[in-house]
Amino acid sequence: MGESLQVAAPDNSFDVVISTQVLEHVVQPENYLRECLRLLRPGGKLILTTHGIFADHPCPFDLHRWTADGLALLCRNSGFENIAVKKLTADARALLFLYDVHGRQTHRRTFSFFSAMFALLFRLHRCFRGFIHRWADRFFPSSRVAENRPGTDTLYINLLVCATKPR
Repeated sequence: MGESLQVAAPDNSFDVVISTQVLEHVVQPENYLRECLRLLRPGGKLILTTHGIFADHPCPFDLHRWTADGLALLCRNSGFENIAVKKLTADARALLFLYDVHGRQTHRRTFSFFSAMFALLFRLHRCFRGFIHRWADRFFPSSRVAENRPGTDTLYINLLVCATKPR
């Protein structure tokens, strides 16, 4: 599980660092973020996505999940400021996502009346998937990208952070 976090670039080299779906695989996330901070010029931006809830997907390791507030704190503790966190695929959309991804697995464990009914429902869902997602977009438009406000959008698949290196 050893890792080298040093990038072969001098301090203050970049205006933007983009990190998508990496942080959950890093053994020491705070060190990773400090390396991002080192690479950024003063006033530079970090744009980062990582998981809120998501199935394990080792490659070779899958180590972390965050809450919106926990990820903001991690960024702050790593030296960033002006931290904005958005919740991606939230609430109703999150439930649809989880059902799309994991619905097939839930009825294969043992055969019963309920597993057979669930399998039928899942097949119907697959037939009408496009319609269901268009309906969700129409009635839950804010659940694709949601603000991080206390007590709202408590179920979310991913998080998006935009943070700034102090000047």
